[in-house]
Amino acid sequence: MHAVQSHDAIQASRSELKFTVDEGLADSIRRYLGARLRPDPHSVAGGYPVCSVYLDSQDDRLLRQTNEGVRNRYKLRARIYDDHPGHPAFLEIKRRDGNAVKKQRARVDRSLAMAVLAGEPVADCQAALNRQGISSQKQWKAFSEFCRLRDSISAVGTTYVIYRREAFVSPANLDWRATFDRHLYASAYRPGTPLTIPTEKVAAENVKTVVFELKFTNRFPIWMRELVQAFNLLAGPYPKYVTCRERIKPRANPNRLNPMGKL
Repeated sequence: MHAVQSHDAIQASRSELKFTVDEGLADSIRRYLGARLRPDPHSVAGGYPVCSVYLDSQDDRLLRQTNEGVRNRYKLRARIYDDHPGHPAFLEIKRRDGNAVKKQRARVDRSLAMAVLAGEPVADCQAALNRQGISSQKQWKAFSEFCRLRDSISAVGTTYVIYRREAFVSPANLDWRATFDRHLYASAYRPGTPLTIPTEKVAAENVKTVVFELKFTNRFPIWMRELVQAFNLLAGPYPKYVTCRERIKPRANPNRLNPMGKL
């Protein structure tokens, strides 16, 4: 078993609040969380790696939508959690409407993920999916929608986004989750190459930055509100894909701010 298995139950619709903190504050928040949450079983030794290849069009349409603050937007990515070629990849659609996030994902072989990242025809990809077997109608729908969105903008894999995640979950409520993401790295992805955690990469942020996220469904829990108030936290955007993409391919005008005031 590895980290991917515990996530499937929380892939529907939820809200996410992001905060940037330093390691000292992260440690204090972690202790506070102990009254409500427990470490994810896979968050041993400081967490687990998360490695995604994000897709985009030739003119970086999805990146621009984030920078322009488009309300109803989406991202496409292929995610892995280790370097084992026999372990699966997950094709994910992440849709955002304000703070609300909805995800769909399909579990596929890494060879098929490579084909999808390279923009290969849907019919060929679906034939490969048939050969490996699909586990549910829900995953069929996710795969088909992923390919539809990919083809609508002629997207291919462009950018590796790599970080380490420390996750906390509720033993009684799957609607509650908290994560600390740190050590964000970026690397270019060349379509047609193996899907693996790259060894050649560049730091995409200050190494002391920790991205803390609170994730929940329905209403904002009272205890999360109290946590935010206790540590005087201010929620704001932290688009990892944009940060990494612009680290390896800077914008023509790097001083231009997005609507939220973030470079």
